[in-house]
Amino acid sequence: MNGEVDVGTAVDRDSGLRRLVELQYERNDIRFPRGTFRVPRRTTVEVFPGTRRYPRVANRVLWREGERRLSREDTNTRRAFKSKG
Repeated sequence: MNGEVDVGTAVDRDSGLRRLVELQYERNDIRFPRGTFRVPRRTTVEVFPGTRRYPRVANRVLWREGERRLSREDTNTRRAFKSKG
């Protein structure tokens, strides 16, 4: 199973969260180890992939009315790499 989404594909927030659980990601709003996701705000979901291909990269997805944005950040420094959306 994979969790890839093509650019421009509309994904409902709740459907996205359910898909993460199906992919065996665990929700953890306190710690943020590999293979988990957290929901710090109602409009934001942060995912730390289970793969070791990018060892310190987390994805942040922002869902707002009329706005969708994906950014990647270093999990140690919290600095963003690039943003799409």
